[in-house]
Amino acid sequence: MCTALEDAEKCVRWARKLWEAMQPGVIGSIYVNHLGQEADEGIERVKAAYGAEKYDRLVALKNTYDPTNLFRLNQNIKPTGLSLQSPSSLEGNHERPRRANVGMG
Repeated sequence: MCTALEDAEKCVRWARKLWEAMQPGVIGSIYVNHLGQEADEGIERVKAAYGAEKYDRLVALKNTYDPTNLFRLNQNIKPTGLSLQSPSSLEGNHERPRRANVGMG
């Protein structure tokens, strides 16, 4: 454990070397609960954590039940049309969206 400020650089170097040494054994999976904010991780890493098929299903759910992106903390999944709206246009818009007519077959 790095407890002294003067050892910080040494500790960071050690951690990065350990990370690099472990990479050959990594299977490429990402644990969703260990992701940081999208701004830090990037949207591609969030997508990779879920996989393309699941991510697309989550976007469809987000489009239906949270099109204004009210619930946007943690590993955010943005609704499809959100990029077309400015953040100020979303303020105060907390209407419950209408449920999409989705078939079961």
